[in-house]
Amino acid sequence: MRSSFISSLLLYLILGACTRPTYEKLKEGIVVHLKGDQAKQVKLLVISDKIIHVMASPTDTFSTEESLVVLPSSKSIVESRTTEDKNKVTLSTKSLSASVSLTTGEVVFADSTGKQILAEKNGGGKYFEKTKVENNDFFNIQQVFESPDDEAFYGLGGHQNGQVNYKGQDVELAQHNIVDVIPFLYSSKNYGILWENYSISKFGDPRDYQSLASLKTFSADGKEGGLTATYYVEDKVVNKKLEKSIDMEYLETQAVDSFPKAVSWKGKVLWEGSVASEAEGDHKFLVPRQVAPELEPVDEQVSCEHEERRAAQN
Repeated sequence: MRSSFISSLLLYLILGACTRPTYEKLKEGIVVHLKGDQAKQVKLLVISDKIIHVMASPTDTFSTEESLVVLPSSKSIVESRTTEDKNKVTLSTKSLSASVSLTTGEVVFADSTGKQILAEKNGGGKYFEKTKVENNDFFNIQQVFESPDDEAFYGLGGHQNGQVNYKGQDVELAQHNIVDVIPFLYSSKNYGILWENYSISKFGDPRDYQSLASLKTFSADGKEGGLTATYYVEDKVVNKKLEKSIDMEYLETQAVDSFPKAVSWKGKVLWEGSVASEAEGDHKFLVPRQVAPELEPVDEQVSCEHEERRAAQN
């Protein structure tokens, strides 16, 4: 009996030693280990009383490369505490707390009174998809947060889109000659998010806009197959025809400029008609403001003066 008891005890100790803890306390924060098919680990590091750095990894390790966005942590340790409650663990400072679900990795932020500030999408909010670029392994990543209807978003740098409040808008975060990207978002709810990522990213709906030709199009008199395109030089109509797609550039470069010269110099093109979709739900149209500042319904038809593109169903 004694020998049997010792064997059972040794087996228990060995199994216990091999079981990875649900989370680990660090000098400046915590690491939560997950079993899902997305994030395998979530790390929280206290930067200051009002800043908590969140990192997530789809593997069992975190990158050790020095960040080009986040400044090195100060040598002084910010006072914090860690508490566990049911299925979550919380890292708190005197001004801020961040709770991580031990099952999904979902992170929820709250102020010192416990009032929620920001929460990732229910179920985790972090998505990783394996991909290859030039035969190298990478991940496409996505992070989704919950947002109330009355919230406004500002920041993201300087973009040539005429937008101030980015709530419900789609913005590509890619550096261009006249576009300055700063991946920092400020909310009217008085918090900010710094997206620590150097890759081209998208704020809002990440799907690409599709050509107008992906919809059913109808002419001004209801004929299916395209919109009615009327070409003007000054106030004179020089051409009128049915067009299935609108794909023109005004670049003043002969190799790619398909816009009629006389029209581009002294005229305009007016497309009229209506569109229909086989997909139910809301659809979003993109019309560059510098060319067509207004898109208005006309007797339940769409009239505009430049290219229209449709987002996939929201």
